[in-house]
Amino acid sequence: MAWFKAFLSFALALLVILCGIVLTLRNGQMVELNLVLWQSPSLSLGILVVVSLLVGCLLGMLINSLWLWRVTRKSQKLQKQLDQSIKRLEQLQ
Repeated sequence: MAWFKAFLSFALALLVILCGIVLTLRNGQMVELNLVLWQSPSLSLGILVVVSLLVGCLLGMLINSLWLWRVTRKSQKLQKQLDQSIKRLEQLQ
């Protein structure tokens, strides 16, 4: 079962990479990104979209890892409290 999960993960990653390559090649128009205080150099639309997708994925993973860290800390704290309660209960019996 583990090999099947690894295969599916690899196939999905390959599909995403292929979609990124096709998107970049099919959208070669040059565009500029104008923000309030900054203007990007002329870039291919496909490259800009792929870079935006990558930045969004990285930010999502960062936010998710911060949330996971917080939940893990809370779980460890609750486990410690549970262990202490079990010890106290055993002492009372």
